[in-house]
Amino acid sequence: MNEQLNRAPCGYFVMNDAFRMIEANESFASLVKREHFELLDLNFQQLLTVASRVYFQTYFEPIMNIQGKVRELYLTLKVDGKSLPVLMSANAYGNTYECVVMEMSVRSEYETEMITARKNAEKVLQDTDEAYTSLLGVMNEHEQRKQELIRLNAELNELAITDNLTHLKNRRFFEDRLSYLLDLYEKEGVPFSICLIDVDEFKRFNDTFGHLAGDFVLKELAKIMESHIRNDDLVSRFGGEEFIILLPSVGVDVAIDVIERLRMAVEDHDWIDRQVTISCGLTECIIGDDHESILRRVDDALYRSKENGRNRVTLHRDDEQP
Repeated sequence: MNEQLNRAPCGYFVMNDAFRMIEANESFASLVKREHFELLDLNFQQLLTVASRVYFQTYFEPIMNIQGKVRELYLTLKVDGKSLPVLMSANAYGNTYECVVMEMSVRSEYETEMITARKNAEKVLQDTDEAYTSLLGVMNEHEQRKQELIRLNAELNELAITDNLTHLKNRRFFEDRLSYLLDLYEKEGVPFSICLIDVDEFKRFNDTFGHLAGDFVLKELAKIMESHIRNDDLVSRFGGEEFIILLPSVGVDVAIDVIERLRMAVEDHDWIDRQVTISCGLTECIIGDDHESILRRVDDALYRSKENGRNRVTLHRDDEQP
């Protein structure tokens, strides 16, 4: 798990469609006062009070099936024999649910203040500015807490799809975007190209100059790539020293010019320790493609770039066999 996500200021966990937890951050384990290993494979409903368990069973799954998400579900956890009110938001991701939990220990105070302020305003100070200001202040405070929860949710969502070293989008985000482009190609025939990039002799570079220097190279490459692709293109860190680029709405005849300019920009860059180059494999979507087939072809094209001397772009066209 991303270290920033693990130490986020609210609970985060992932559960499968049977509601058994398969991942949880330290903040959630601390919130429920459990060891991390105790949470793995534990049914989330076992942490709920009886009333909240009934509410969860009748509300959570039906809404997730319809909308694919739940926002600000008010639940009560059992923690050391005491009740702990929380707000839970969740997104469906395949057969899993990604959940964020924030403690709402003062929720009842907010509700009580709002009810009291409203009654006092109606009964005693209905026509005065003082009643209006008092009620508005309580409502504003509640709204601020709500907006803070929304902001934290947005930050956690961004962390979940971002590579923490290069700040590029990560493989999870890339695969979602690839699914979208494959579906668009199948339904409307909109073309797209894909390029897999590998840093030449990166292991030797790491062994010679150290991992900090290697990390610097990866971060510099990320900046160069983002500045040399088109606005609609997506560059992601695929893993290790590999990057992958999606180029929507164009075939390889256009995409190769974009990638060749990128390759030359990397080669001409003023590197500190030694010159860095990249090898690139490029292909385009064809009829019947899925994740596996298009990635297999682009990986084959990258392999041929490396076999033929590195620092080059190799095309894999639809009439070639991988």
